[in-house]
Amino acid sequence: MEESFSARFSCTSREYEYYFVRGALDIEKMQEASQLLIGTHWFGRLSKPEKEESKKKRLEKSQSAALCANSPEESVRTVDTISFTKQKTFPDLEIEIFVMKIKARSFLHNQVRKIFSLLQMVGAGSPVSVKSVLNKSEKQKTDILLASPFFLVLSSCTFKDTDLHQLRTTPDKRNTRHKILENVLLHSEVSSRIATEPRNPSSP
Repeated sequence: MEESFSARFSCTSREYEYYFVRGALDIEKMQEASQLLIGTHWFGRLSKPEKEESKKKRLEKSQSAALCANSPEESVRTVDTISFTKQKTFPDLEIEIFVMKIKARSFLHNQVRKIFSLLQMVGAGSPVSVKSVLNKSEKQKTDILLASPFFLVLSSCTFKDTDLHQLRTTPDKRNTRHKILENVLLHSEVSSRIATEPRNPSSP
C-alpha cells in the first residue's frame, strides 16, 4: 500500500446502511421520493456545515486545490443509488426492520442521516417537498431533523488501484450489523412502551 493512501481521500465510492423499524411508514413513498435525490444536487439543507479544519485538510489532500476553489458550490454532491429492503422480521412482535442503502463517491457531514430523516418524514405522510429542500433559491419551510447515529453503518468502500487484501476485519466489526439490529429492536420496544404506558401526573 502506498504511503500516500488515505482512507478518506483515496476512496472512490462509499455505501452506507441505515436501519429502522417500518412501523406505519410507507416504504413505497420513501423509495419514490428517494429517486428525486439521485444525481447531482445541492444538499445544503441535508448536511451540516464543514468545520474549517476539516475543509483545510480536504483542500490540501485534493490533487488541485484550485479546482476545488472554483467549484460552483461546495454543498453539491452526486448520489448514485438509494434503495430500501426488508432486513428482518419479528412475527411475534409484529416488527419489520428495513435498511436504507445509499451510495455515492463522497458525502457531506451528516448528509446520510439528514436524507433518511427527510425520507422518513415522507413515509410518515408529511407534505414536505423533496424538490423544494433541494432548491437553494426557495425558502426553507420545514426543518429536517438529524436522525440518530446509532443505526448508521458504513458498509463498503471502493479504492482505485489499491490492494487491500492484507487488511483483516476484526470480530467486533463483523458483528456490527447484528448489534445494529439489536439496537433498532430495543429502540422500537422502548418507544412502544413509552407511547402505550399511562403516565402518572405526579411523577417528576
